[in-house]
Amino acid sequence: MLTASQLWDDVFEELGIVAPDPVDEPIPDPVDWIQANFYLYDTGTLMNLFEWQRKPLELALSRDPVTKNYNYNTVLWSWPKKSAKSSVIAAVADYVAEHKPNASVKLIANDLRQADSRVGYYLREAIKIGQRNGKRQGIVITPSGYKVTYPNGAKVESVPIDPAGEAGGNDDMMVYSELWGWKSKAQQLMWAEMTISPNKFGQSQRWVDTYAGYKGESPILEQLYETGVKQGRKLPESDMGGAEVYVNDAAKMLAVWVTKPMFKWQSSEYYASEEAQLVPSEFQRIHRNQWADAVNAFIPIEWWMACKSPYTLETNEPVIIGVDAATTSDTFAIVMVSRREEHTYVHYCHVWKPPKGGAIDYAEPEAELRRLIHTYNVLEVAFDSYQLISMMQRLRNEEFVNARAFSQGSDRLIADKRLYDMIRSRSVHHNGEPELTEHINNSAAEIDKNEGKLRIVKQQIDKKIDATIALSQANDRCFAYAF
Repeated sequence: MLTASQLWDDVFEELGIVAPDPVDEPIPDPVDWIQANFYLYDTGTLMNLFEWQRKPLELALSRDPVTKNYNYNTVLWSWPKKSAKSSVIAAVADYVAEHKPNASVKLIANDLRQADSRVGYYLREAIKIGQRNGKRQGIVITPSGYKVTYPNGAKVESVPIDPAGEAGGNDDMMVYSELWGWKSKAQQLMWAEMTISPNKFGQSQRWVDTYAGYKGESPILEQLYETGVKQGRKLPESDMGGAEVYVNDAAKMLAVWVTKPMFKWQSSEYYASEEAQLVPSEFQRIHRNQWADAVNAFIPIEWWMACKSPYTLETNEPVIIGVDAATTSDTFAIVMVSRREEHTYVHYCHVWKPPKGGAIDYAEPEAELRRLIHTYNVLEVAFDSYQLISMMQRLRNEEFVNARAFSQGSDRLIADKRLYDMIRSRSVHHNGEPELTEHINNSAAEIDKNEGKLRIVKQQIDKKIDATIALSQANDRCFAYAF
């Protein structure tokens, strides 16, 4: 086993620093130390690593017996959600700081709150629990929580994206959380600036805590995946406790990229609940660690066709009208629906197309809206306010109808996901309206990366989807009323 003095002699010599008096206390094995000292924030118990965590972790922290350098400079630690990946990395950061005098450990994310939200929080809580149990005395946590200082002078700090401020760092460990979302210029520059210093080569590591991202939308992570997984050599899973582990010796990179649930708490009931709430591509990305397309077809057209059924509108049945306004080149759509218990029924759809080289005459759809209001029991007209404010003000004043602007922000995300779920469960019924079917078929789903929800967008710029948007708005507003 290496001693502390043996491990750091070469480093001090290279930096031109007078080495401290030798300390012959052996450096504990990382995995053994973690299991004896790192407490889990949620249970208050010591971390007990499973074999599929322990084996990759031992490899990630392994050192060359001659040079004493880490075998891997970059560790990509990527597992499905709820696989304790952030807790493991927090334990590694804690171990490094505890055993490396004056070490600098940085936890990096878009802002301080995000940088501190997982790894930093788990590390602090582990220390606090240890102190309550009579261990880890002398470690100081700032009131803000963003910095932890150890008796040996080591520091663990949460830092935001600041390429200029962090340039030229000399850190011993850098942790990047949820790198799948990094694509801005500042984020890419931060990744470039926060590279391993030549003075710390072999004695410092970059750890990446993430799951899969979106193709074409996660440039840093995609490059790491290409280098570590696609160009890497896969180790036998039997040697890694069942985990999927890849090594790229030339790049000195270890990629742990697990695509399957491996923990007892990842139950079939849990996944059934998640699958019911997420679109398939997002479920696969989060819970199977599979790369997702940023834009996919909104729904399989077979789902929509399975919703076709015969029915009629009952006398005086309350209805909601959804309207999506046109721009010069788009269409103008009106969709009318009713709700029966937890099911929505489409009773009307009409789409106006602009003449070649011209624009839609709004007088025509306005006249049709007045006809529908006079003919049916219209509770509400839900409309996209873009280009429609004047028309709807007239309808309010002259037809005394409840015309309500539908927010195109978070309300649209909720509405579009509701429509997706209801079509999937065959809770939306239609009579096979060809224009609506065409627009449904033209629709794509763009995943909102912050909220995990979806927005209906065009599959292609020339494909019209106004009727789908009108249906989404009308369907969602149905549930605002007690029928």
